[in-house]
Amino acid sequence: MTWQCRLVDRETALARGEQSQVGDMWFLPAMLNPEHGSFYLDNILSAEYQRDWLGKRPPICVVLPGGHWFNVDSQASGAGDKHGWTVTGEAPNITVHPSINCVGTYHGWLRNGVLSDDCEGRRFAETPP
Repeated sequence: MTWQCRLVDRETALARGEQSQVGDMWFLPAMLNPEHGSFYLDNILSAEYQRDWLGKRPPICVVLPGGHWFNVDSQASGAGDKHGWTVTGEAPNITVHPSINCVGTYHGWLRNGVLSDDCEGRRFAETPP
């Protein structure tokens, strides 16, 4: 099964009590709020985001199969060098490279705004728990 991504206004969806769906994608402008100083730039946002997208668009979050929220512009955990994913395209039709591996829950691809099946064979419901 694959999931088509869609750009949503997260604040409006929350106000309406809407549940997140796999493939929902939204911008995270609060991560660039000057009141946070450089915390997000130094500790969360990847070198790739800072090189390619800073000043052009806010970071992006997407709901993965299994229900996890994934910031495509974050540093990879355990990398230790502030690197993350290369993101190309415009939301919601983005491509993320390399694959997204949330160990033990989802390992797949986001290409041209479509989330792939899990590379390790896990199956998911249409709506996250």
